[in-house]
Amino acid sequence: GGGNPLKSKTGRICNLIISLFFAVAICSSTVMAESYQSYVWDLESGTYYLAPDAMQYSRSISAQDLVDANGQSIGAFANPTDITVGPDHLIYITDTDNNRFVVLNPDFTLNKVISSFRHTITDANGNQTVIDDVFNQPGSIFVTENDGMYICDTTGLTSSNVDAADASKVGADNEAGRIIHLDQNMNVIRIIWGVSSPVLPDDFVFRPSKVAVDDAGRIFVVNANFNMGLIELGRDGAFVQTLGAHAVQY
Repeated sequence: GGGNPLKSKTGRICNLIISLFFAVAICSSTVMAESYQSYVWDLESGTYYLAPDAMQYSRSISAQDLVDANGQSIGAFANPTDITVGPDHLIYITDTDNNRFVVLNPDFTLNKVISSFRHTITDANGNQTVIDDVFNQPGSIFVTENDGMYICDTTGLTSSNVDAADASKVGADNEAGRIIHLDQNMNVIRIIWGVSSPVLPDDFVFRPSKVAVDDAGRIFVVNANFNMGLIELGRDGAFVQTLGAHAVQY
């Protein structure tokens, strides 16, 4: 055949370009699937050293993609501030500005949304009333293996949701918070309305933002606007000590 050599050469070049394009695309997708190379930086020498990857990106979760049993979206997160995985392998997300906790199954599907609970309050005359209560700016949740869950409700106590005996612990400007101890069925075990001790400042306001509980039942609290370290509470919720405060040089 007496084909056009220029056309034949042009065809081969086009085929080569297409092949290179697909090769680059495949390599790029492979690289994107892998984590970037981690490193540590040495300030003194001004050099870096390669290090093993501490973690790799897997996926992103949007609350708008989570649907309830009726197929309805639960709506977007609003300032999610904490995430923890419980012994039940459920994933608990503190959705602070929505005043709720979004609980996911291990496969990242929606398990439930926790936004309210019931408990009993006692007035000054000893009368008890069961109320439906809600969270106000929750800061975190800690799930234990055998002792339920501890929730930091950071602010917003009012005289309508606190026992009369604890009314003095409610801040005049609604700054005081509480730790809510629930069992796995959302029954209230107890509510820690506040702590007191001569060690604490006179203007101390109980505003728990993070909480953890050890196997002995000791409760460790990060309190908002408090610079004396962690607050340790005993199993009974009473103040034990502050610990871990940073040394300050003047």
